[in-house]
Amino acid sequence: MTVAESLAYASTVRPFPGQALSGDSTLVRELEQGLFVAIVDVLGHGPEAHELTVTIDAYLARYACFDLAGLVVRLHDHLRGSRGAAVGLCAIDPASGSLEYTGIGNTAIRRFGSVESRLV
Repeated sequence: MTVAESLAYASTVRPFPGQALSGDSTLVRELEQGLFVAIVDVLGHGPEAHELTVTIDAYLARYACFDLAGLVVRLHDHLRGSRGAAVGLCAIDPASGSLEYTGIGNTAIRRFGSVESRLV
């Protein structure tokens, strides 16, 4: 059984009312150590926000890792001069039961189950 098969997860994003594209996204990548999860909320709405979301998703998909603090610093450097974004990064290690989260801005991740928590 893979890591992803051992955990149930879901996410949803939708465009701002009146817009066709969203500046928000979520990303889940299976890594050797567990799951990498990202939440992205680009400043603003519409096509310009969506364009930066695509850039961020591609960067995170390429460099997903469990060094969350290092990754968020590198992402910040990569986005310097852009419109900016709130980003939450999460590493889930099912073997140890640990969940680590770091975020910049208004992102949150929730864990449901026998113990529920919300990390902001």
